[in-house]
Amino acid sequence: MASTYKHLRCPGCDGTLKYIKEKKVWECIYCGNEIRREEEYDGLYTIKNVAKQVLVDLAYNRMDSATKNLVECQKISSDYVGTLIAEICLKVFSLIIPGACQQSEMKGILGQVKRLYDKLCEVSNGGISAEEEALYESFDDNSDAFGVLVLVFDTLQAHTHLDFVLNLFDASHVYSKSLNANLLNYALKNDKRDIVDKIFMNSDNINCREAFIICLNSYEDSSQKQQCLVPIMEKADFKAEDYKQIELYLVNTQDSLVTKIMVYRKAVDYKIAPPMQSVVEHILSDTSISTEQVSEIYKSFCSTKPKDAELYELITDIYTKHPGKTACTEMQELLNNEIFIRLSDKIVKAMIVRKDLSVEDRVELLQKAEQCKLNAKDNDSILSEILLKIEESYENRFTLLKKMMEYVDTISTNSLTEYIVNSSIDKDKKQDVLEELFKLNLNMSFFRDVLNNYIKNSTDSEETKKAVAQLLSNHGIGVDSDRLLEMACAATEDNYSETASFIQQSINNNTRINANCLSQYLERVSPKKYHSELISLLAVPFSKVTDKALANYVLYSEDPLEVKLQNSIVFSEKNRKIFGESECEVKHLNNTIKCNLFQGYVLSSEDSLAIVQAVVGAMKQAKARLNPSIYVNGKSVKFKKYVSENKTQLAQTTLALCEENNVFSFFF
Repeated sequence: MASTYKHLRCPGCDGTLKYIKEKKVWECIYCGNEIRREEEYDGLYTIKNVAKQVLVDLAYNRMDSATKNLVECQKISSDYVGTLIAEICLKVFSLIIPGACQQSEMKGILGQVKRLYDKLCEVSNGGISAEEEALYESFDDNSDAFGVLVLVFDTLQAHTHLDFVLNLFDASHVYSKSLNANLLNYALKNDKRDIVDKIFMNSDNINCREAFIICLNSYEDSSQKQQCLVPIMEKADFKAEDYKQIELYLVNTQDSLVTKIMVYRKAVDYKIAPPMQSVVEHILSDTSISTEQVSEIYKSFCSTKPKDAELYELITDIYTKHPGKTACTEMQELLNNEIFIRLSDKIVKAMIVRKDLSVEDRVELLQKAEQCKLNAKDNDSILSEILLKIEESYENRFTLLKKMMEYVDTISTNSLTEYIVNSSIDKDKKQDVLEELFKLNLNMSFFRDVLNNYIKNSTDSEETKKAVAQLLSNHGIGVDSDRLLEMACAATEDNYSETASFIQQSINNNTRINANCLSQYLERVSPKKYHSELISLLAVPFSKVTDKALANYVLYSEDPLEVKLQNSIVFSEKNRKIFGESECEVKHLNNTIKCNLFQGYVLSSEDSLAIVQAVVGAMKQAKARLNPSIYVNGKSVKFKKYVSENKTQLAQTTLALCEENNVFSFFF
């Protein structure tokens, strides 16, 4: 019943032969000689077909059918090598297939397998017999049958047999899904990449969902991996929870950025996309990512129709964490795909203060935010944030301010007031910033006290203060009368002209000079530092001049004749007393003398004779008296007595005035 074969060696050089499936010939690996082996047949081929059928049944887990066909083989020839191999395969598969045998039976089956394999090795002398070779030839390239042999010989660690059948095995033509699953595990474990690739590409005959998970996590990164994933995902019956597999993959994989992006985009197509936060953390965070790749990811993401909560979290991260160029591209893609975005001023303000972003990126993100239709209140809040919180170079601040001002009509009164009064962030460029801000639609009546508070509280340099104060004044913002008085009293030769100009501007801006300002100025300022221009500005129709103020001016002012005479008369009128009759106190000959202005002027004036005669003349014309008693160091003394007793010590002018007014006369 048996068939016999010629020995599998090259008849020319006795070299080893290799089977060429396509030609169905054996080729010598040394000399290249091709040999078509011919069977010497005694008439029975059935046993080979039945043995093959046993293996095919095992490939499809048809254990009952495989057992029946093995019995048929044994009936034909129990000693035939094909029968022996079929029995070995059946028993090994009974161990491999879950539930094919009882746990208690496994030890016994293992023993049987060992004895059968030892017998096979004995029959073939530890190699591949001609009879076994002929058996495999008869399989006619049935990859299911050869696949079973691969698994069995791998399990038995029968390397000689395994290497032989691998030469005949073509994984691309295995049609059993369960066999393919086992072969895939074998190929991955043993790094048989050619078998792995063929199994993955055989997508009609594998469980694509399971194969996808295996390929995703066990296949090393390559373009081939990407090619394998495409047909598998196309035919996989994914479940909603499979997004977790993608998320897990992104967390653990060492794959390239290109592969990860490809997997994510395909996951979106098949509705198993992971949360965007995972994509951000494990793909978008890659520093090598290009704007084109970011765009690809976001086009896919937008197609998922993200929920509001996920979108809000994502946009928050874009504005607060993502690198500038990436963030700009992300926002642009969201806008391009008409994703409705509700941005808050809180998110934009967090972006504005990020020093890790270039000013150009922040400007672009401001533009994107505006495209999301921020409301007026949000825009004002953002503008205020830039104005008051960003501590950067003036150039950066000004660029951001200019951009934000394109989107606002005005700025809150509190923010602008805070910047003017309390901020020195822009130093000597503060007036430039204010010039821009004043181009907005501001209600100037809301800033009535800002200039006054600025002059009083600002820590700006003096130069900046001058420039800002003038700017505010030019824009119609006044300062209160007390502040103008302070400025007038502090004026120097170097700046009194500017001060006068500022006071005049404030008056034009409706600042009302208080009635006591002129008097305060005359009292507080050294008469040698009086400035007629400032006196003129402070001398309003309703001014009131005290005795002390009048005395300071009349006694010590160094104004020329015409000015001093006129001012003295005018101030006297505002004093509302007879010119010369107001009280004054002077130092004379080391004495403290309290007297009227006429007497004090006569005693202490250092004016020129012309001025003295003019002023005294005005006092006499006003009916002022020179003869009332005076107080010398607190004691009442007749004026005549005092000057008479000190006649030799009187100044020439004083002496002349006394004589001219008959002080020394008997009838005085």
